Amino acid sequence: YIEEVFNERNLDLVEVLFAHDYVMNGELFSHAQIRANLQALFDAFPDCYLSVNKQFTRGICVICNWTLHGTHLGDYQGKAPTGIQVRLRGSSEACIYRGKIVKQWREMDDRSLMQQLEPSNPG
Repeated sequence: YIEEVFNERNLDLVEVLFAHDYVMNGELFSHAQIRANLQALFDAFPDCYLSVNKQFTRGICVICNWTLHGTHLGDYQGKAPTGIQVRLRGSSEACIYRGKIVKQWREMDDRSLMQQLEPSNPG
């Protein structure tokens, strides 16, 4: 998922890799919602990519600690483009059943990301 869907922007794989009743952080997402959320992120940070810091499995789940890197060149949650390069650490636990991601928990510091998008205060 990280390489093919996120880093390579292959959104055609959403239907292949995600269950039709996919749940993230307790909320049900359709394939269209997954695609729209990813596309919004790609539009805001066109050069963004995820690097995997650590990954391991536990039962049917894959746990991944990752870092997102990107440049803010499009609107993000109402924030106009700043040209600022960001770095955001996070983690995900994705559970897989019959070859599809059925459930995922993701943690990242959205507040830190929004703070990074503020222009530096000189002096």
